Amino acid sequence: MNRELLLLLIVLGIGILGRNALVTWSAVALVGLRLLGLAPAFDFIERWGIQVGLTILTLTVLLPFATGQSSFTDIGRSLSGVRGLAALVAGALAAWLGGRGLQALSASPEIITGVLVGTVLGTVFLKGIPVGPLVAVGMAVVLFEFVGS
Repeated sequence: MNRELLLLLIVLGIGILGRNALVTWSAVALVGLRLLGLAPAFDFIERWGIQVGLTILTLTVLLPFATGQSSFTDIGRSLSGVRGLAALVAGALAAWLGGRGLQALSASPEIITGVLVGTVLGTVFLKGIPVGPLVAVGMAVVLFEFVGS
């Protein structure tokens, strides 16, 4: 058994033990692609996966506008309170950190290993959702800049 498959099986086991469907099914899909000899699909996933995933996530976030569940009135009302303004700032900060993370990944791909391990562990053991790896890389970059590393 090669190291890549072993690592995926470990992640699969962690996903199962932590009862996290996102990690489990992602590992199952990658193990399946590898075992079926479809590893060339990894290039496609690597090239387009983040873009497709972010597009689907953005579609989901914008869906209330398309369905009429959120209107200009709702936006104004939600931004007039402290919670709405805090959410606005948090959303802007997350988007900014995600942008920094995407830039850093192309410039320093070695950062992703720690973020991936942290994301899997946070997803499984802290019951998180792995939607923030780009933000996590952005946070790491800001921390690096803060400590001068």
